[in-house]
Amino acid sequence: MKTQKHGINRRSFLQATALSTGTLSLGGLTPLRVLGANDRIRVGFIGAGGMGSGHLDACKSLKDKDNLEFLGVCDCWKTRADAGAAKLETTAYTDYRK
Repeated sequence: MKTQKHGINRRSFLQATALSTGTLSLGGLTPLRVLGANDRIRVGFIGAGGMGSGHLDACKSLKDKDNLEFLGVCDCWKTRADAGAAKLETTAYTDYRK
């Protein structure tokens, strides 16, 4: 019995993969995309106590890098809401529905 030849050998496999890898890498030559309005993440915070204030600090440090926009800070205690809003330069609320 003869063994059936598949028509692919090591050399043709390496040539095909080198060609496909080269073609895929050309995708990196496209210009960088421009950030648009849909790329901005808009965030509102409810609760500015212990854990909430930690989240405010973390998000403030990521504002420019991740294109964040802060909509407001809400807490049932007005002093916490005001302090959190001042930290993020946004509006303070005491009612989460607003």
